[in-house]
Amino acid sequence: MFADAHRCRGEYDRAIALYTDALDIYTNLGARGGRAKTIAGLADDHRCRGEYDRAISLCTNALEIYIDLRNREGRANTMAGLAEAHRCQGEYDRVIPLYTNALEIYTSIGGRERRVNAIVGLADVHRRRGEYDRAHPLYSDALKIYTNLGDREGRSKAFAGLADVHRRRGEYDVAILRYTNALEICTDLSDGKGRADALLGLGKVYRHQNRCADAVSSYQQAAEVAEQSGNKEVMTEALKKAADARAFSTRRIGPEISHGHSRLDKA
Repeated sequence: MFADAHRCRGEYDRAIALYTDALDIYTNLGARGGRAKTIAGLADDHRCRGEYDRAISLCTNALEIYIDLRNREGRANTMAGLAEAHRCQGEYDRVIPLYTNALEIYTSIGGRERRVNAIVGLADVHRRRGEYDRAHPLYSDALKIYTNLGDREGRSKAFAGLADVHRRRGEYDVAILRYTNALEICTDLSDGKGRADALLGLGKVYRHQNRCADAVSSYQQAAEVAEQSGNKEVMTEALKKAADARAFSTRRIGPEISHGHSRLDKA
C-alpha cells in the first residue's frame, strides 16, 4: 500500500489522504478486514503526528472490528498501537494490560518481531513507573531476542533501557557499559537520536559520580548530535546539564583553591 510507504518516510499528510481514500473503498465493498487494517494505519499516522486522542479513537474502532472477525494478529497489533498512544500521554495504567494482552497473543501465534517490540514497550512503562525489578528482566529478554534476530537497532534500544535501569539503581559501572554498547551500535547505524540519548545518559552517570569534566564532555557531544538530528528537546536538556555540571565543578574547585592558598600562606 502506497500509504504505508509514505508513513515510513514520515510523510504523514500524504499517508493519511491515501488511507482515507482506501477506507472509503473498503467501506463501500463491505470489506471489514481491509477497513480495520486501514483504520489502524490511520491511527499510527495520527499517533506519529502527536494527535493521540484521534489515534486512540481510531485504534479502538479497529480493535472492535478485529475482535468481531476473531483476527488475533490484527487484535494484538492494534492493542500494541493503542498502548503506545496511551504511553505517549503518560497513561501507564492503561498501557500495561494492553501490552500484556498483545504479548500473550504474539507468544501464542509465534510472531517474534512483534512480540519483542511489545516486551520493550512493557519494559519502558515499568521503567518510567520506577518499577526497575520488573523492567530489567524484560529488557534482558528483549536483548536476547533481538540478538537472535540479528536486529542491531533493537539491541541498541534494549541496551539503552538496561542502562537507564542500572543508572536509576545507582549501578553506575554497569550503566556506563550498557550506554557504551548502545552508543557503539547507534554510531554504526548513523542513528542520531540513539547516539544523543546514549551520550546524555552517560553524562548523567558521570555527573552522579562527580566526574564533572567527563559529564560536560558527554553533554556537549549529546547537544551537538541532537542539534544535527533536529532533536531540540535533547539538545536543550544536554546544554542545560552541561552548564549545571560546569557550575558545580567551579563551586567545588573554588574552596579547594582557597584552602590551598591558605595553607601556603601559613607555610
